[in-house]
Amino acid sequence: MPILQPILLIPAHNEASTLPTVLARWCAHAPNTPLCLVLDQCIDDSAKQTDAFFEQHQGLPLQVICTVPHHNGKTGAILQGAWALLQRGYPHDTPIVLWDADGEYDLAALPEILSTLSALTSTQYLLSGIRTGSRLKRSILANSLVRQVLRYRFSETPDDILTGVHAMPLIALLLGLQGASRFTMETALVRHALRNEIQQVTVPVPYHPRLEGKKISAWDLPGILWVAAR
Repeated sequence: MPILQPILLIPAHNEASTLPTVLARWCAHAPNTPLCLVLDQCIDDSAKQTDAFFEQHQGLPLQVICTVPHHNGKTGAILQGAWALLQRGYPHDTPIVLWDADGEYDLAALPEILSTLSALTSTQYLLSGIRTGSRLKRSILANSLVRQVLRYRFSETPDDILTGVHAMPLIALLLGLQGASRFTMETALVRHALRNEIQQVTVPVPYHPRLEGKKISAWDLPGILWVAAR
């Protein structure tokens, strides 16, 4: 397939404590990869820090910064960024690499992800970043349950369903997130790939979970399992 330039899409909601580090890691490990940053109704200093970063690092391939006035959640923010890229004329098969802004996922893994994408021969794929290192017990439990539900419907599933790092064509991102919200989006993307027999590949990503902030809870699990089972 023609090798298109991947775009790194990062949604951020009040991540002022980690966003500067995430941007610096992007700059250090993949400075030639265009960035689409979505500031999802940030009421902290995320916008100021973003402006300051790009003032100091001019010439980086920044494509678009979306500022969402109403908090739409992670899924809504990602869709906002995806539609912005379409409106700028990016092809439907543009590779989109999703990355969280919370600093838990080490961007040192991004070059290997980009290399893996460039070696793919299929135009339909889902790359999942498999978390290496420690994980919270509730995340391990949730991932295990979701994986069992998906394996009941489909024979093969990735080891890590709930990872915050995925890559896929732009159109697959838009289709896979239809009807998804909050913590269901990762499961929705994997289920979309399984249902449509899309090639799945994995790349290890060093993971350092934080103990506070937006974390999966028992209240989120029914919705995630419903998305997996439907």
